[in-house]
Amino acid sequence: DMADLFKQIRDDAEKEDLAAIVVLTDGRHTAEVSEDPRDLAAQLRVPLYFVPIGRNDMKRDVMLHHLHAPTSVIEKDKILIEGTVTTHLCAGESCQVQLLEGNQVLETRTLKLTHEQEDQRFRFEVPTTSPGRREFKVQIPPIVDEHSTDNNSSSLAVDVVEAVLRILIADSQASWEYQHLINL
Repeated sequence: DMADLFKQIRDDAEKEDLAAIVVLTDGRHTAEVSEDPRDLAAQLRVPLYFVPIGRNDMKRDVMLHHLHAPTSVIEKDKILIEGTVTTHLCAGESCQVQLLEGNQVLETRTLKLTHEQEDQRFRFEVPTTSPGRREFKVQIPPIVDEHSTDNNSSSLAVDVVEAVLRILIADSQASWEYQHLINL
């Protein structure tokens, strides 16, 4: 559990004068906690040095990560959903990235995989027509002999809000800048 480790280091660093911290790790964070270990590591005021241990060979896998979308958009604007797919041992193949809303597939992107290990970014643009909460799932169907499918999907939600903006413009005297803003 990396989060607990960083909490312990933070607490110990307050009591002792630490020059640096060396962490031997396989790089995996397997415990489900409310705090992101990266946020806790960023709070530490001492240098962190990570020494990777364990196997360095990757298993055949497709991983979906860094999925991002705005928390809200104005109605009639587009929702931009972006993410990254990392693949290992899939050169010469392709994989599909699907965007779903409910059980309906809205769009599919096909990624051509050319290297044994690579990252590819993808993007979906979803039009909006009315206000409300939209819930999406991005998934990659499993590939043959894939090591783990636990990292093949992620969900997110976006609030679509009304496009009513009320702006107060005040000036001590009328000027061309004031008139220009009023005419917008």
